Amino acid sequence: MQQAIDIVLLPPKDITDKIIELNHSLKRDYNNPRIVLGEYCLPHISLLMGIVPLKYIPMIKASLNYISQSIRPLNLEITNIDYEDLQAKNQKLKIAGFALKSSQELIKLHEKLIQETRRYLIDAEITKDMFFDPEEIDEEDTPWIFGYIRNFIKNSSYDKFTPHITIGDGDLEKTLEQELNFPISFTAFRLALCHLGNYCTCRKVLYETELRGK
Repeated sequence: MQQAIDIVLLPPKDITDKIIELNHSLKRDYNNPRIVLGEYCLPHISLLMGIVPLKYIPMIKASLNYISQSIRPLNLEITNIDYEDLQAKNQKLKIAGFALKSSQELIKLHEKLIQETRRYLIDAEITKDMFFDPEEIDEEDTPWIFGYIRNFIKNSSYDKFTPHITIGDGDLEKTLEQELNFPISFTAFRLALCHLGNYCTCRKVLYETELRGK
């Protein structure tokens, strides 16, 4: 059996709480919100996605622990809000997210994770049972999700890596956007392995460690 996973940085509590607050204030012109953040759907910075056989999960955990010993907590900067259109059934969804300034340290962590863990990832056809809650997965509503995960290293890594934090589907009130004082700086030290849910959400933390390099 395999799982769809995401190796991520989890923001500190104050940033996490703010993103959840913004998520809950999003304006939507439909009655089926796709991304509702909270305790069981975590704001995160994706570093590496893929499919891993369950037997290799302990190896992934060991790799994260090894990497965390040599990487210091990262000083990150949110630069602005970006919007992206995603196709879902008969409509386009506007996805709001925080864009992050890239840095040598963040790229180093991203690339080191690929080097240390890609041997455990498999290039296999993705099925709904690989996700946290298979019943949530609607292939007609998320036609892009399987290919995005399967081809993350090819299409979204190295020079194509664009660090961000998804806020959710919808529009932010202009007054809320204006209240955000960019750039927003924070330190990320929580490195986690998460089980993916619908819309590439982080639904369950399978393992977590802290960046503690000197």
